[in-house]
Amino acid sequence: MEIDKEQNMKNYTIIFFSGCLILSLLFLPSCAYWEKKEEWQEAQKGTSYYHQSLKEAKRSQKTRKKEDFEKEIGRKISSLKDLEKNKRMEWNKDHLESPLYDFSTPENLAIQKKIQAGLGEKELRKEVTPSLLLNYGFLKNPALQEAKRKLFAVIAQYSQASFLEELVYAYQSFVRDLNLRVGSMKHKNPISRRYPYPATLSLKGEILEKNFQIAWENYRKAERDFVVALLKDYYQILYLEKAIKILRTHESLLKGIHQVSLKLYEGGKFPESNVLRVQVELSKINDDLITLEQKRLTALASLNKNLSRPKDSPFGPFVSEDLPLPKKTLKELVALALKSRQELRIEQAKWEKMDLMVKLLRERFHPDFVQSLGILDPSSFDFYGTRKNKKALASVKRTSPRYWFGAQESFLREVEEEREKAKQAFQKRKDSTRFLAKKIYYLFDQAKREMALYVNSLIPRAKQSYQVIEKDYEGGRASFNTLIDAERLLLNYQLRYEATWRDRNFRILEIWQVVGKRI
Repeated sequence: MEIDKEQNMKNYTIIFFSGCLILSLLFLPSCAYWEKKEEWQEAQKGTSYYHQSLKEAKRSQKTRKKEDFEKEIGRKISSLKDLEKNKRMEWNKDHLESPLYDFSTPENLAIQKKIQAGLGEKELRKEVTPSLLLNYGFLKNPALQEAKRKLFAVIAQYSQASFLEELVYAYQSFVRDLNLRVGSMKHKNPISRRYPYPATLSLKGEILEKNFQIAWENYRKAERDFVVALLKDYYQILYLEKAIKILRTHESLLKGIHQVSLKLYEGGKFPESNVLRVQVELSKINDDLITLEQKRLTALASLNKNLSRPKDSPFGPFVSEDLPLPKKTLKELVALALKSRQELRIEQAKWEKMDLMVKLLRERFHPDFVQSLGILDPSSFDFYGTRKNKKALASVKRTSPRYWFGAQESFLREVEEEREKAKQAFQKRKDSTRFLAKKIYYLFDQAKREMALYVNSLIPRAKQSYQVIEKDYEGGRASFNTLIDAERLLLNYQLRYEATWRDRNFRILEIWQVVGKRI
């Protein structure tokens, strides 16, 4: 009996542990299943578009047909081609009317015809005027021609807006083809990512419009910088020529004094120190002349560079022309700069372009519900077998969301951050524009006041002082050093006046550059 009891206990123990093992084998996979299901359900909370799309599908009473789309797509493609033609016509009409200089006047067109006929070099050797330099550079400047070609490249993008992606997808499909045992795998993105929806075509057209605005403003910016740089070289050359002329005049005066002082010194009527003082002044003027002549050659080389000519190409005599003085107040100048400056327009267009790109991505990732063209279309992911259109694996209709829903949301968020970055860049450019406008306005006002000071006060009084001291010296009432000091003071004032005249014209050009137009 005891043996039977022990045997029964062993049997019960075996049965118990066997039951526990069976239950564990059943329970553990069930726990893993529910755990994975909870993870999957948790992952679906981030794909807000799926829930939003279900609501829109329930609200949608009628879906649009594919045939209606084809007609609308045809109209969109035709309008894109018309836009390209219109942009080329706009260029032909408006590119000569620069904000800084009007190249479309009859006088300028006549100069351009001479240059195009090969007479530009001959004209530059006759007489150099700002209009001749600007028209020559307008046709020859490399930076300006580069900006123009970039603009033409953007215009050429209009006709590609609806076809380029299909070419790219075809290329990708060709190079990524796989040969499986059940047949070649047909790589196919959802048709909603490839099909040219009218909404996406419209957004592409608007993005291209922003690209055109950016390229157009970049061309105007290159044109503006070219005009400013060329005219700065022109006024620098004029200043140096005037300064050299003033120094030559004072050099002749000192040479005359030097000859007289040598004769007096030989007769014992003039101290040696006075002769040495004249020689020192002549040495200073001679050194200044060498420096100014080197600066003039450098300015001529810079001007030739802007005209795309060899650096040693000769010029005729330069004709002096003053720029008109701006009549705007500081407040008006700042307001005009915020409205017309090319850099601000470029930054604003970039910001608006990024906003359109965000809308385009949303349209591409979350398209409208259209019959046979939805992103939920399971046929977009079918695998094909050994024969055309014969399915090796049957497609299954699934009502639950698939794991790839919302996979592109991170890229969308990245583009949204880029949009905010462009917005901040636009605000930063506005702040710098306000600062530059105020800074250049004050520098211009300073140069204008200094010119008035030299013309109305300093130079006339220095001339009068020199004449009085010269008479006193002849009468023995003034020393020779006093005479030389008066002559040096007059020379410095005359040179400083010419430098201020140049600086005033520089400030006017910089005002044009900040404002973005001639005022």
